This record gives sequence, C-alpha cells and structure tokens, in this order.
Amino acid sequence: LQQASDLHKQDISELKRQIHLLSTQEEPKSDKTEFGQMWIVPEWSLPVPVLTRSLISVPPCLFTMTNYEKTAVAKQEWFSPPFYSERGSYKFCLGVHPNGMETGKGTHISLNVYIMKGESDEHLKWPFYGEIQIQLVNWRDNKNHKDGTVVFDERAKVAGVSKKVTTDRATKGRGFPQYLALGDLINTAKNIEYLRNDTLCFRVQEVTVKKT
Repeated sequence: LQQASDLHKQDISELKRQIHLLSTQEEPKSDKTEFGQMWIVPEWSLPVPVLTRSLISVPPCLFTMTNYEKTAVAKQEWFSPPFYSERGSYKFCLGVHPNGMETGKGTHISLNVYIMKGESDEHLKWPFYGEIQIQLVNWRDNKNHKDGTVVFDERAKVAGVSKKVTTDRATKGRGFPQYLALGDLINTAKNIEYLRNDTLCFRVQEVTVKKT
C-alpha cells in the first residue's frame, strides 16, 4: 500500500512539473509529444503517440537538447528530464556537455547518466547495478545512430556514482568523456546529421537492472 501511495504521489508530482513547464516554455517547434511532453522528433520517427498511460518516462523514450550552441558557448552541461528503469524504480537523467569533459574536453561531446533521488528509493537495492542503452539519433535516417551503453558495475561503485543520493541529482555521473567527436556531428557523405536546427535528440533504449 505504501508503494502504491508513493507511485500515486510520483504521478501527481510529475503532472505538476509538466503543467509548470508547459506554462513557461516558448512555443514548441513541433506539435508532437513523447510521453506527454513537447518534443522535437525526427521525421522518420513519426507518428509519436500523443499520450501514453503515464507521464512518467520509461524506456524507450526520447529527449531533445535544444540551444546546443548557447550551451556550448556558456560551457555548461545540459540535463534531461528524469526517466525511470520502470515505474516505481530507479530514477536517472542524462547529462550532456557539448564542449566535453575530462579526456574529451574541447574535442568531443561528453555523455553521462546521473542517478537521481527517486520516490521509491527506500524499497530498492543499493548501489545500483545495471546497464543503460542510449542512442544519439541521426535526424536524416533511421540508421547510423550513435550507440552507447553506460555500465554501472563495481568500478562505478568504487567511483561513488551508483549509490543512493540524498540531493536531487548525483554530483558525478557515469558515461563517456569522448562520446562523439565534434567533427562527427554532421557527415553528409554518410548521410549523418546528429545536430539539426541547434538540437540533439537522444533515445534511451533500455535500462537493465542487474541482480547481485
């Protein structure tokens, strides 16, 4: 009963967040929606469902990073809205640094997954062990996407990035400092366009929770 109550509160909290976003955001560039949120999506992926059974994002789900150049100039990291391994389970977000971090600084886009404080954390096993499959979407065609699997294993445990967090989001993420070379954002010879209209599109394919 307690867990059901937590899920109900989770849906209400997410709904309030969506209402706030929709009331403050600029006019969307597309009237399509993904999991109840206004997203820009590649033409080949249409039609996108208008509304799923829940406003809670679970894989597969799309997230679009707009204002790429502005974020790069400001040398900031962009964070996606949250997503879950499944309803009532582990909560995450993507972190994208267009100028790169660590070994990718100045040469690559860096991509990380951050554990977030979830509504059901007290019922889950910690630290988190699992894999998260992500794609950077090719706007031109439904192929040649940039795949990546973020692994939370013993090394992640030692690094302290897979533990339960008490703040909104973990201070450190797990991922790829050299996810994509800046020079590979657009490659017309291979019919690849990861950056279009100052926007990147990421698809969270699947979250696999490992039993330990």
